[in-house]
Amino acid sequence: MKRTPILFPLFFLLCAFTSYLPSATADDDHVYDTDGDKLQYGVNYFVLPVIRGNGGGIQVAKAGNETCPLTVVQSGNELSEGLPIKIASRSAGVAFITQGQLFKSIQFGVFPSTLRPGCPPSPIPSKWDPPSKWTIVEGLPERGLAVKLVGYQNRVSGWFSIVKVADDASSSSVGYKLVFCLWPEEEVAIHLCKNVGIRTDGKGIRRLVLSENTPLVVQFQKFRSALALNNHVLSASE
Repeated sequence: MKRTPILFPLFFLLCAFTSYLPSATADDDHVYDTDGDKLQYGVNYFVLPVIRGNGGGIQVAKAGNETCPLTVVQSGNELSEGLPIKIASRSAGVAFITQGQLFKSIQFGVFPSTLRPGCPPSPIPSKWDPPSKWTIVEGLPERGLAVKLVGYQNRVSGWFSIVKVADDASSSSVGYKLVFCLWPEEEVAIHLCKNVGIRTDGKGIRRLVLSENTPLVVQFQKFRSALALNNHVLSASE
């Protein structure tokens, strides 16, 4: 049976822990950066942990048998901002990101070729699949669904989104989590959404994976200059 996109209201989107993604009709469901400004589509942001002291920003690494860095990871260096991401909207003319909106894509917005020395071009050279685009892949050593860059088979269909984490009375910080909502089976109108979390492998690499448990709680910081980028590719031994 041919599948067609199912455009149901977002309150039907079911998270893995059985709560719903918030509706975009609430009083203020906008996502805010660390400057207090609304997050915008097409703008570069660093993704940083709210709780410092346990890793830094998001970047790429060579993991397992990879000959090129295709694994999306959290830096083990809490001083590293990682690489900035850029989010694309599924709807034309939408400027600001709100909670529960399903994104067309997430990719690293600044991705110099020096980060992939000697690597071949993307096997799918398309504006829809740039080499820095995030994908979800199954059947890997991560024992579940892993966040990878373009280049792997067994990709899982679905969309990323952002949800605010419940306020912690002991903290003044606002935290968000990334979730990935799986394409529904056949004509079922529910998208099962899982948290993007961390799984540390035997070599200490903090891989981004989908999880039904603890999410990586993050904040978004504006990317201001390419001079801020250093070496944001981890070796497998780091």
